[in-house]
Amino acid sequence: MLKEAISYENTHTMQELVDKSVALYYDRDILRYEINDEIHSITYGEFKKLSRKVGEFINERRNEQGEQIHVGIIGEACANYVITLMGIMASGNVAVPLDHQLTLDNLADCLNRADIDILFFSPSHIEIIGKVKKMCPRVSEYLALEPIEGHPSIKRIFENDKYDGKSWGKEGNYKDPAPDDLAMILFTSGTTGKSKGVMLTNKNLVGNALSQSPIDNDEFDEIVILLILPLHHAFCINVDIVAMMNKGATVCINGPISMLGKHLSMFEPTVLHIVPMITKVLYNKIKAIVSAKPELSEKAAMRMVYGRRLGRIVCGGGGLPEDLAKKYQEMGIRIGQGYGMSECSPVISEPDFEKPEKVSSAGRVLEHVDIRVGENGEIQIKSPFVMKGYYKDPERTQETFTEDGWLKTGDVGYMDDEGFVFLTGRMKNLIILSNGENVAPEEIENIFGSEPLIRDIIVFDEDDMIKCEILPDFSYAEAASIKDITKAVEAVVARHNNDLPTFKRINEISIRREPFVKTTSNKIIRQAFFDERKNRSKTEVEHCAPENKTQAHILTMVKNILPDAVDIGIDDNLYAYGLESLSTLELAVLLDCAPNVIYENKTIRKIADQIGVHQEERIAIENENLKEKNINKEILQCNKMPFKDKSGILVTGATGYLGSHIIKELVKFPNPIYCLIRSEQRFERSCAYYGIEKTQQIIPILGDVTEPSFGLSVEQYKMLEGNVSSVFHVAASVSHAGNTEKSYKINVEGTERVIDFCKSSGAQMYHMSSFAVTGFGTDNPLTEDVLDIGQIITENPYIQTKYQAEEKVLKARSEGVESTIFRIGNLTKRAADGLFQINENDSGLLGQKRAFEKLGVYPESMERMMYDDTPVDLAAKAIIKLARENGTGKIWHIMSPFLVPIKEFSKGEKISDDKFKQILLQNSKDRDVSFLSMYYRMIVDGLNTNFNMLATVKELENLGFVWN
Repeated sequence: MLKEAISYENTHTMQELVDKSVALYYDRDILRYEINDEIHSITYGEFKKLSRKVGEFINERRNEQGEQIHVGIIGEACANYVITLMGIMASGNVAVPLDHQLTLDNLADCLNRADIDILFFSPSHIEIIGKVKKMCPRVSEYLALEPIEGHPSIKRIFENDKYDGKSWGKEGNYKDPAPDDLAMILFTSGTTGKSKGVMLTNKNLVGNALSQSPIDNDEFDEIVILLILPLHHAFCINVDIVAMMNKGATVCINGPISMLGKHLSMFEPTVLHIVPMITKVLYNKIKAIVSAKPELSEKAAMRMVYGRRLGRIVCGGGGLPEDLAKKYQEMGIRIGQGYGMSECSPVISEPDFEKPEKVSSAGRVLEHVDIRVGENGEIQIKSPFVMKGYYKDPERTQETFTEDGWLKTGDVGYMDDEGFVFLTGRMKNLIILSNGENVAPEEIENIFGSEPLIRDIIVFDEDDMIKCEILPDFSYAEAASIKDITKAVEAVVARHNNDLPTFKRINEISIRREPFVKTTSNKIIRQAFFDERKNRSKTEVEHCAPENKTQAHILTMVKNILPDAVDIGIDDNLYAYGLESLSTLELAVLLDCAPNVIYENKTIRKIADQIGVHQEERIAIENENLKEKNINKEILQCNKMPFKDKSGILVTGATGYLGSHIIKELVKFPNPIYCLIRSEQRFERSCAYYGIEKTQQIIPILGDVTEPSFGLSVEQYKMLEGNVSSVFHVAASVSHAGNTEKSYKINVEGTERVIDFCKSSGAQMYHMSSFAVTGFGTDNPLTEDVLDIGQIITENPYIQTKYQAEEKVLKARSEGVESTIFRIGNLTKRAADGLFQINENDSGLLGQKRAFEKLGVYPESMERMMYDDTPVDLAAKAIIKLARENGTGKIWHIMSPFLVPIKEFSKGEKISDDKFKQILLQNSKDRDVSFLSMYYRMIVDGLNTNFNMLATVKELENLGFVWN
């Protein structure tokens, strides 16, 4: 195909736009996304091939008349979502992107009203899809965007060999896409009533995309945009994806907003399209960095937050405060606002970066768009980009247009002489006071946009007065050492009131602690707020006072950590009042309890029940309930079997620190090594970093130890069953704080999957456990011939799940699984060259060491504490030697016998425990110190003090192995 230029004059359908974009940029990346810390990519050429397969699949389902197929798509942002969306439209069919947060009833309503024939969905929606099938008889097929066992998925389309590179589908049963054909139905958010299905044609979408201003090639070496806005929104679809295709840009997929910080650093976008709230939150983060490190400039801190390449930001969906915009301009970022709505495909105006002084406007009107301001101040639009109407809703379509055919936007504003649009509010939100004055609440709300203390604000009228409710930014208040938040907020409002006319001034302020209900594009749903306020006035919230001394003590400690939680009661969720991971550890130290007690109970009443008078009795009962009875018998009665050296070896956790070094030892023998991995790029990086030479002997297999059959196809799993004689099970979660359920899934259920494999294949199992199974609270030593020594395992999820995983392996011995367990000590740098693990900051041992060095002291109770220093390469050598020489049926303790006393380890001075606890609290905001607080409590309760490895050391000496 000729590399024909893409322009508004010669490109009128989505099919043409895709074809021409691919012809121009075939080998460039069109998509980048992250899986398990690795960046994956898809080129324009690959994208076209895959999207055409989607189109072919859909077109084969057209009837004899060739009528369009309506295809719904629901799910979180991912590469397959974008591929599917574009494939639907480019093949001449109708895409219906749906809000992934829809309730069951709302989703079913949208599917029925939009006449959906096929629905693509993400795996996270599998449960709701099962229920919606009964409610939507028209939908004939449901396909997952990622493989799900037992369900049809897009994988079958991508692997379809019918595609020949020439046609979108069957010849003759449908016409080529035309400019006026319907391409998309977009449902509005429906915050003020039933959602409306906006009908957009090929001409609407493609014309709007191609009318947006080009990006100068001299501005960026590479145009990279991070996709942050929801994928079911017109702006995200047509501005972030379609318009970027004709620019040859790369779209990086962020996914959940919680990943934004990570992905800004990972992808380092050059362009961002975001809502003003995100610019404000990230600017607050910049300010916090500068506050903590005064030697940094704001520009340097900005690069730490946004990455090194950001050049421009376009904001939409709300007012961008002018002073906030100017702060970005001072940091060298070109920033501006745009304006649009779904009914306009969606862009009406866009920033003019050559006019930075116009940053307070909503941009310059787009080419081919005409604007007029009605008598009531409403902005009205006429353009070839205006929608065809609302799907099957002629009455509301008619209401949305004037008699002479102009679209009524519902926005109030004006235009200046240079064609820049200025917005002042929404028609439906206008406040009309008794004195006849009109007040647009958005106009007042926007002046607080750059105030770092005010996270969200809503302005409303009540009793003929202007009032507001404010959600403060509690994190900023803490960083800025603001103790009385209410007083500080009142001062901010008073300062801005001075600049407002009397009738616009805020007369009453309410402070809230719970976030406002918002749309997926981060807009406050005003009606939801008013409903909440009405219900609030009917029932007073009761905050239960303490009923005993334990509850009163906990409440006092909570208020020490959360000084703004003035109205908290014993039944209130502490995490709704600002408690998070670091403050949880701080509270655990204050209460002298395990962090999990707080994580898993959340209210003062439940925590008090756990740490009250009967704490020891409760722990003993809970501990016993978690343990298998008489587990030690399984160790004593096991059969010893020699190492099976006849065929392949399977290694789980092959990209990890220990797993990589076990592979380095295994390659010294001729057996094929099958490496179960979740990311090819991560495996490549691990091999390169740790010096593993890739040969035909090493066979990576994409899978997941937590999934049935490791997430493999039937053929792959059977192949492993037939070729593997031993499994080195290394995969594990090593988190000591947080989610027990997640740790259980990986450490226990993952081990069960390996056991299932060994049962079906007859393979031997070499299980990597941890010295953490010693637990705490007992003086009994843990030797190589026992597991249950009466220790407490409820202290944290790592101890508990590693103990339970050992139980599973031991129980499996009586069911025919030949196994050996290796309990691993603290893995440190390689003895050979001093190389440490890739993710060094994740090492708990190094975290403790850093914390001790920061504090310069250690507690008296730990004076006899000894730390092991076990080089990872020597640990791997010991494991393989013991496995090959002794086979199965034993438990070995892999720990260097050369222990380091705490004085040498910490490089600090000894102090009393009372003083040490005070220092921990004073420095608890430091991440390393916070985790040391948790380790400290476990250590003084007995953890790490009763680990005996004499039998293992002696056996290794007999085999000629030395720890040096």
